[in-house]
Amino acid sequence: MISRYLPFVKYFVFILSLFLIGSGCSTKKARKIDEMDHAELLEKGLNYLKKSDYVNAITNLQMVKNRYPYTDSAVVAALKLADTYYELGEYESAYSLYSEFDMYHPKDENGPYVKYRKGMCYFTKVKGFDKEQTHAQRAKIEFERLIAQYPDNEYSKQARRHLRTCLINLAHFEVYTGNFYYRQKNYRAALQRYLFALKSYPDVGHYHEAINKISLCNMKIAELEKEPAAE
Repeated sequence: MISRYLPFVKYFVFILSLFLIGSGCSTKKARKIDEMDHAELLEKGLNYLKKSDYVNAITNLQMVKNRYPYTDSAVVAALKLADTYYELGEYESAYSLYSEFDMYHPKDENGPYVKYRKGMCYFTKVKGFDKEQTHAQRAKIEFERLIAQYPDNEYSKQARRHLRTCLINLAHFEVYTGNFYYRQKNYRAALQRYLFALKSYPDVGHYHEAINKISLCNMKIAELEKEPAAE
């Protein structure tokens, strides 16, 4: 529900940033904000978050990040900004901010959490297996990176469960697409889909169906090859 307010949030933050820079913080309120140190600005932003005042929260957190980039407060602000966009359902913006955090703070203690959230930005958009599985594929990549780097972390344990869901969706999508080609009597295209599913996504519950369909495709292809060529 709150995602509908985000265009206003982004617009407000943009206009306010231009105003503060262009005016030299000429108003009394702006001068007060400008005189705050990074800890005060961060606390102010976090308090706004607690009140679900996302406009002012994003404004203050962004100021901490921009004005004091080499402080601990900026690190906290950067992560909270990503979390805020995630909670607003703006997953593309959240993914960009998590990726930025991951790049500039590779050894931060929140690294596993950030990588997990990167995967979740895609996983939350995964649809049924009869739909294109781009998000499942990208979530799979992010979860696999997390698990490889932090195999025993609690977030890796959660990622493994989501990863299996991704694999199941990806496998079923290949079989589903293979079935479509089979119904169209395009047996060679169907065969390639079944073989790919069997090779790429083993042990996720589609093995027997894929094996059966591969056998049927080979039989149909053999029958077609025996038919005399049309003159």
